Amino acid sequence: MKILITGSNGFVAKNLKFHLSKNNNNLLYEYSRNLGLQKLKIFTKDCEIVYHLASKIKSNKNEEYKKNNVELTKNLCSYLKFNKNKCPIVYSSTNKINDASIYAQTKKKSEEILLNHSRTNKSKVYILRLPNIFGKWSKPNHNSFLATICHNITRNLKLKKINKLGKVNLIYIDDIIDILLKFLRKNISKRK
Repeated sequence: MKILITGSNGFVAKNLKFHLSKNNNNLLYEYSRNLGLQKLKIFTKDCEIVYHLASKIKSNKNEEYKKNNVELTKNLCSYLKFNKNKCPIVYSSTNKINDASIYAQTKKKSEEILLNHSRTNKSKVYILRLPNIFGKWSKPNHNSFLATICHNITRNLKLKKINKLGKVNLIYIDDIIDILLKFLRKNISKRK
């Protein structure tokens, strides 16, 4: 199976690659922003499934969110269409899609682009609106508030005040990976 993973250096991708590497029959196309768009265009020629996990999570510059979330999604869809590739796309979004943050706005825009791609290219798009993810290889002060709390507690660092009344939805990284692998198995069974 030829599998394209965007955001291949990220937290979710690192865990997904670990599980996919157990099967030598998979060919992984690992795309990260430092590779340039020409590499993405090449990878979209014959990939059989896309895990679109790339995302700008934290930045002081709004343009970085737009470039790394919206523009990358546009380019991905454009290259798949150019290459006449109708493979399914599995997209990791956020359950805070209606927040006012630039992050949520760019994730929502990316969802719209993917849904339009699905309609016009007649390909499957699966959007996963994920809650806070925690687990191995998460980075404190980056992609897991739980990792940040654990990091700070073990180093006697000050904790940010947490609203005791607020509910926090969490999901363990291996549970996300199980979900992602189901899409792969579904795609493999359709090939047979």
